[in-house]
Amino acid sequence: MKNDRLETIYSSLPEKAEKIAIVTHDLRESGGVAAVVSQILLTSQYEKKRKFVIYSLSTKRLDPINLQALRPKTWIKSIREVVYRWNGHDVNHIGAIFSEFEVFRYLSFGRIKTRLKTYDKVIFVVGIAAWAFMFKGLRYDLYIASRVLEERQSPKSKTISAKKIYNKLNNVIVQKMELHAIRNANVLAVMNQKMSRWINEKTHVNAKIIYPGMCLPNTTLNELPLTIGQNFKVISVARYNDPRKRADLVLQVYAKLRNFWPDIELTLVSMFPIDSELLKKYEEISTQVHINASKEDLRYLYDNSDIFLLMSDEEGFGMVLIEAMQSKSIVVSTMSGGPQEIITDGVDGILIPLGDVAAAVNKINKILEKPHKFASIANAASKTVNQKFSLDSFNKNLTWTFKW
Repeated sequence: MKNDRLETIYSSLPEKAEKIAIVTHDLRESGGVAAVVSQILLTSQYEKKRKFVIYSLSTKRLDPINLQALRPKTWIKSIREVVYRWNGHDVNHIGAIFSEFEVFRYLSFGRIKTRLKTYDKVIFVVGIAAWAFMFKGLRYDLYIASRVLEERQSPKSKTISAKKIYNKLNNVIVQKMELHAIRNANVLAVMNQKMSRWINEKTHVNAKIIYPGMCLPNTTLNELPLTIGQNFKVISVARYNDPRKRADLVLQVYAKLRNFWPDIELTLVSMFPIDSELLKKYEEISTQVHINASKEDLRYLYDNSDIFLLMSDEEGFGMVLIEAMQSKSIVVSTMSGGPQEIITDGVDGILIPLGDVAAAVNKINKILEKPHKFASIANAASKTVNQKFSLDSFNKNLTWTFKW
């Protein structure tokens, strides 16, 4: 069924405005995807020629609007649609069938194809291209904000289990769905070079690389935050409900740093609650935790931190890196994919191997021992963001690529 509230919005748009549907996943649960959608809307908020309606597809297995194979109570309610508010926008949220199984989630949304055909343009902003699999015959653009390969790999293990066999089979099927959706896209854009190379290798399709832009309030800093004689402050920002972001390693680094710098402070910022057992394990060390901080609060935290630490195993891009760099924090990050496309090691940030706690401690120690020696890195980081990752650059690339 169509949502009356969204239909009223749609019918009231100016006749000459280009009506664009953004199809994405649940923006309340997404990191990079939500950032890209937010920036698309920001670039158009003062323009009269484009009007957007957002559709989000259910990504959670146990989302109450889904029909779940193993929960008979949901069979009576069937698949539902609801509207939620996100960043000041109404979002039409659409449920899936048999949502416990990943493949079925991708197969669930073909029923809105007819509705999407009424728009001038449809753009999928998704982490995995398979979300567009059921829309063959619909003219759509595709922006993939993920890495495809790393996010789909299971931890390596020599043991064979039913779950491992199922996951491997599932990944094979989903990858075929991804490639099908990529080939059918009218225009294709991605967030990083590795994905662009992978797509070209598999499909011979050339994808445009569009880096996201900075959309936090501008920093008010004129001076470098790093100051001798004050307590040094380290900040780490990530969706720490995701095990790939490695909150455990961040806390290990901090615990070791306190052996050298007893007064050093750590601030953890996460969109979702951090594992309470993990925090309890390190409760003897003083750690500030902020959950779902506002943009203004996040900017304040960045501006008042000396070092930004990211220990992720995998990053499709790394929005938090450019946020920290713009505040002239010195960034120390693992080489987890996206960071290598943002940071030039030793020039505007510092890169370390995956999972290397010792390397992180060593690099941060060197910074704190001789902070002025690293001042050029902090200044260069801010310039990199302003020149390469501005919202204006994102808007120009977006407009040119998707012909808006």
